Amino acid sequence: MHLTRLPILMALTGAVLLTALAGPAVAQVSTPSKRVLYADGHGGRYLMDGTWLFRTDAEDRGVGRGFQRQTSAEGWSRITVPNASNAEDNSPESQRGTVNWYRKDFRPPSGRNFVFRFEAVNFRARVYLNGREIGRHEGDDIPFEIPASKMKRGTNRLVVRVDNRRQAADFPGARDQASGAPGGGWWNYNGILREVYLRRVGTVDIVDFGVRPVLPCRRCAATAVVTATLRRAGGGRGAVRLNATVAGRRVPFREVSLPGRGTRQVSARVRIPNPRLWEPGSPELYRARASAGGSTFRTHFGIRSFNVNREGRMLLNGRPVALRGASIHEEAPGVGAALGPAQRAQIFNSLRDLGATVTRAHYPLHPSFYEMADRSGILIYNQIPFYQVGDQFIKLKSVREKGLRYLEDTIRRDQNHPSVFVWSVANELGARPTDNQNAYVAAADR
Repeated sequence: MHLTRLPILMALTGAVLLTALAGPAVAQVSTPSKRVLYADGHGGRYLMDGTWLFRTDAEDRGVGRGFQRQTSAEGWSRITVPNASNAEDNSPESQRGTVNWYRKDFRPPSGRNFVFRFEAVNFRARVYLNGREIGRHEGDDIPFEIPASKMKRGTNRLVVRVDNRRQAADFPGARDQASGAPGGGWWNYNGILREVYLRRVGTVDIVDFGVRPVLPCRRCAATAVVTATLRRAGGGRGAVRLNATVAGRRVPFREVSLPGRGTRQVSARVRIPNPRLWEPGSPELYRARASAGGSTFRTHFGIRSFNVNREGRMLLNGRPVALRGASIHEEAPGVGAALGPAQRAQIFNSLRDLGATVTRAHYPLHPSFYEMADRSGILIYNQIPFYQVGDQFIKLKSVREKGLRYLEDTIRRDQNHPSVFVWSVANELGARPTDNQNAYVAAADR
C-alpha cells in the first residue's frame, strides 16, 4: 500500500470563521437549529452553531475565578464554533498547549430528555451547565455525550473548559524534540474542533445501532447481523421492542425488559438475497432505520467481504483490489483542525482527483469524511492516535485500557461504514515488539 502525504493547499474562505467578531461581547441567546453536518446517526440532533463566547486562561485560574458561573459577558470575546484558538499561532508555546473557555447561552427546543453531544474537543474538557459541572472527557477526535439533566426552561448557559496541555502518556503524548522544541506527532490545536449538538431522546435511547453484513461468496445471499444498545432514559420500567428495517426488510427483534436507567444489548439477523455489493467503482449502499421509545437512529451500510488468499493478496468481494492513495490531515490554513463542510469536501475531492482508492489519517476523521468515502468507493484505514507510545507507558494497565476504550469508541461510531477496512490499534510503536505491546494488541483483537 503506497501512501503519500497529500498536500493541503487551501485559501482561507472566510475571514470571520474563527476569529473574534468585531464589537464588544454580548451574551446573545439563541435556539439550537434542527440541522446536522452529517446524515447518519441519532435522530433529534440540534446544532449549537453560530456565535459562542470565548476567553483565555493561560494561568489556569478560571475555575477559581468562577468563569463557569459568570453570567455577564465581561472578559469574553465572540467567536464561532468549531474553533481552533491557536490556528494561526505556530509558536512552541502554542504546541505545548494552554487552557481556554467556551460559552453558549441558549434556549432549548421543546422536549424532556436531552444530551449534549460533542463531536471533538482537544484535549481535556470539563463541561458546565448553568454553573454546575456535569461531565468531563479526555481525548480528541472521538465524540462524547453528557446528559443535560439539569437543563431548565428558558435561558441556559453551557460552558466548556478546554485544556490541551498534553501529558507524556496521552495520545499522542507530549515530548520534546532534540532541538528542545515541543513535538507530539502533529499540531496540537486547542478548542472545540468539531460541532456540538443538543440531542433529544425519548423514554428509551438508542445508544448505538450496528449492521454487520456477512457475505459467504460473491454470488451468495448476505446475512445482516443487527445489534443495538438500548438505555432507559426517562425512568420507568417494562418491556421494550426495537423496531428496525434493514435494506427494506423488517428485523425480528424480540421484546426485552429494560429496568429504570438500565441498558440492554439486543441482536437479530435478517437475510438479504441477491445483494448489490459495495466496492470501488460500484459503491452500492443500503439503508437501515431503528426506533424505540420515541428515539430514532438511521444509517447506511454496504455489503462486502474482505479475505486474504494463499499468496497473501487481499480480496474484496472475492477479487483482488489495488490500493493506492494518500494520507490526509483534517486541517487547513487559517482554521487549523476546525474545518467546515466545504473545507472537508475540498480535501476529499483532492483524493478523488488523485484517483485514490484508499486513505488514512493518524486519528478518526469527522463522520462526514466516512460518508463521502462510502458514496465514492474509497477505502479508509481507520486509525486511533495510539502513536509512538513508549513501552514504559504501554506496560501500565491504565494506558492499555485507555487505548482499548479509544478503539472501542471509534468502532462503535464507525462500524456501519463499508469504506472502513482496517481498524488500526497503534502506529509507530517500537520496532521490536515487547511483551507489553503483545498484551495490548492481543486485548484489542478480542
